[in-house]
Amino acid sequence: MDSVILAGDLVLRLWTTADRAAVYDIIAASRTEFDSWLPRLVSDIEDFDIFVDRVVRAARDGQSWSYGVEADGTIVGQCSLHVKDNDSAEIGYWIRTDRAKEGITTRAIQALCNAAVDHGFATLFIHCDEGNAASAAVARKLGFTHVSTADLDPSLPGTSIQTGREMTWTITLAN
Repeated sequence: MDSVILAGDLVLRLWTTADRAAVYDIIAASRTEFDSWLPRLVSDIEDFDIFVDRVVRAARDGQSWSYGVEADGTIVGQCSLHVKDNDSAEIGYWIRTDRAKEGITTRAIQALCNAAVDHGFATLFIHCDEGNAASAAVARKLGFTHVSTADLDPSLPGTSIQTGREMTWTITLAN
C-alpha cells in the first residue's frame, strides 16, 4: 500500500511524529465520543512516538496501514487497514466529532477500499458495536453487507454506551 492516498479533496497519509499536536487536539475535541465508542484509542496513542513507530513498522512489514485523514489541509481523523490473511483485511476509522456528518469518513474509506483492491485484497471487513449507528451507516453507504451480529465476551472491557454486541460487515472487492 502507498504511504499517501489521494482522494479528491482528502489526503490519507501514514502518521508521522509531526502529527502529534493535531492528534492531541482531536482527542481533546472528541474525548466524550472516543471514550464512549473507542475506549482504548486514547491510551493506544497517548505516547504518540511509540504509536508512530508501531505504524511505521506495521506498514513496512505489510501488516497494517494507519492513515491520518487530511481535509482542507488539517488532520481530522484516521482510517486503517489491518491484514487478516493473504487476501482479506479489516478496516477501522474515527473522525473528530466536530467534522462528523460531512461525509469525510465515507470518502476516506472509499479511497482506502480502492487502494486495497490495487494491493490485491479481495475481502474487507468492518466491525462495530451494534449501537454505533454512525459507523454502521458508513459501512452501509459503501456497499458493505451486514453478515452477523455476535455477543461479545461480557468479561471484556466496555463502556456504558456500548451494547456488548458486535456487528460484522463485509464486502467482496473486484480485482
